[in-house]
Amino acid sequence: MRKYRGLKPHDIAILGMLVTEKNWPSQSKISRELCISQSEVSLGFKALEKVGLIQSSAKKVNKISVKEFIIHVIKYLVPIEKEGISRGFLTGPSSVFFKDKVHSDNMYIWPHEEGDSKGIIINSVIAKMPESIISNRSLYLFLSIVDIFRGLGGVRHLKEAEKELERLIHE
Repeated sequence: MRKYRGLKPHDIAILGMLVTEKNWPSQSKISRELCISQSEVSLGFKALEKVGLIQSSAKKVNKISVKEFIIHVIKYLVPIEKEGISRGFLTGPSSVFFKDKVHSDNMYIWPHEEGDSKGIIINSVIAKMPESIISNRSLYLFLSIVDIFRGLGGVRHLKEAEKELERLIHE
């Protein structure tokens, strides 16, 4: 039996797919959409189950645990790293989901050659942000919420993100 490897940043994106999909997605679908190998997805499922965020056999997300994890733990597991200025897709408080609700002085982006916004590059939970994340609005919202709790948001952003997380988890 393989030793527990701990949570990896891309496991958060896997969790996002499990939270936002109406039906439990297959590991091959997650692998394809997130551009992560099938073996990494399998290990991600095991890690998410080990820490109590999912129950694979019941195909269930532990909603209360996910909310507590995102709000209180994510900033320690995957801290924000700012990496300069570039073009990409808006995230966190700069994303389309939050920019009209609470003002943010800075624009934060996931770098991508097809992005139409200029801003401060932040490290994403996925090494290469695939286009499928941007076209999947629920997953995009989930990862923007995660970025706010990772350290991009002020008090008002955190309150709005918590409301959106609650709504997203219980849809």
